[in-house]
Amino acid sequence: MEALSHVLEHRRVIVCLGSGGVGKTTIAASLALRAALDGRRVLCLTIDPAKRLATSLGLGRMRAQDQQVPPEAFARAGLEPRGELWAAVVDAKATFDDLVRRLAADEATAERILHNRIYRYVSAAMPGVQEYMSLERLFSALEAGRFDLVVLDTPPTSNALEFLGSPRRVMGAFESPAFGWLLALKRGTLLGRGASFVMRYLARLTGTALLEQMSELALDFEPMLGPVRERVMAVDSTLRGNRVASVLVTSPDPLAVDEAIFLNHRLVGMGLRGGVLVVNRVHPIRREAAALPLGALRVTLERSGVPQARSSALASALRRSAHEEQALAEGDRLAIEQLRRSTVDIWSVRLVPGLDRDVYDLAQLAALHPWLFEKEMR
Repeated sequence: MEALSHVLEHRRVIVCLGSGGVGKTTIAASLALRAALDGRRVLCLTIDPAKRLATSLGLGRMRAQDQQVPPEAFARAGLEPRGELWAAVVDAKATFDDLVRRLAADEATAERILHNRIYRYVSAAMPGVQEYMSLERLFSALEAGRFDLVVLDTPPTSNALEFLGSPRRVMGAFESPAFGWLLALKRGTLLGRGASFVMRYLARLTGTALLEQMSELALDFEPMLGPVRERVMAVDSTLRGNRVASVLVTSPDPLAVDEAIFLNHRLVGMGLRGGVLVVNRVHPIRREAAALPLGALRVTLERSGVPQARSSALASALRRSAHEEQALAEGDRLAIEQLRRSTVDIWSVRLVPGLDRDVYDLAQLAALHPWLFEKEMR
C-alpha cells in the first residue's frame, strides 16, 4: 500500500480522474503544489482549464506553453518551494501539428499535410484525436526530461474513459480498410467496375476535389504510419506502466459515488494501475455539538451577551442546525464505507472536508495538504 506522499515522491505521472463538480482540478493543483514544495520540478497539465486554476496558481491565464508559477506568488502565500511548479493547458491541434512536423518524411510533406483541408478537420474534430493528443502532450513532457513529475487533470468521467482508451482508437483509425482504400485510389490500384462505380458515387457526394485531398492525405501519412504506431504503443505502454498512478477524486454525493465506483472498475479493467481515492467535501462528524443540552447551550449564549428573550429561540435553531449537520455527516460516512467496499486496487483513501470558501490562491491550495497527507477526519 502506498501513501499519497510516497506516490508523489516516486511516480513520474499522476493522473487525476473523477466526475464533474467534485473538485478534481483543485485537488490536482494541490498535489502539484505539494510536490514542488517538497523539491520536485512539477508540471500541472490540464485538458479543460478553469479560470480558477490559473488564479489559484498565481497565473494570469493558462497557456499551451509551459509557464512557471512566479516566486512572488509563493511569497504572497508564505510558501518557500524547494522545487519548481509549472503549468500548461493542452492544445490538441498544436500538439498534432508538432507531431506531424517531427514524423513527416520531409518539410515539404509536413507542410502539405498541415495545409490539407481534411487534415485540418481531422486534427480538430476526429473522435479520439483530441484525447490522444492530450496523452501525446503528456508523453512529450516526459520524453523531454524537464520535469520530475507531471500531474494531469483529466476531463470528467465519460470523457476520461475516451481519453484513456484513445491510443488504441487512433491506431485503429489509421489501420482501417477505409485508409487502405484511399491509398489504393490515389495509386490507381483500385480497379474494376465496382471500384469505378464507388469512385463516381463518392465524387458526387463529396466532390472530386475533396476526394482527391483525402487520398493525398492518406498517401502523405503512409510513411508516418510506422513511427506513429510506435509512438502510440509507447504512449499506451507508459499509461499502463509502473511510473503512472491514478488519483480518483469524488465527493460523498450518491451520484458521484456511483460514478467513482464505475470509473474505478473500468480503469482496472483497462489495465491501468490502481491508486489513491480522495473523497472531497466531506462533512465532519461533530457529535458533541448535537449532544449539547439545550439548557446548557442557552446559558452559553446568554453568557456571550445574547439577551435572555432571544437565547431560547437561538439555542433551538443552533441545536436543529447541529442535528442537520450530523445527519449529513452520517450520510457521508455511509457513502465512504460504500466506496471502501466497492472499489478495488486502491492503495489509500484520503478524506478532505468542505472548505468555507472556494480555493483561489496557493495558500488555500496548501491548506488542503494536512488532509491529503497527514490528518484523518473523525
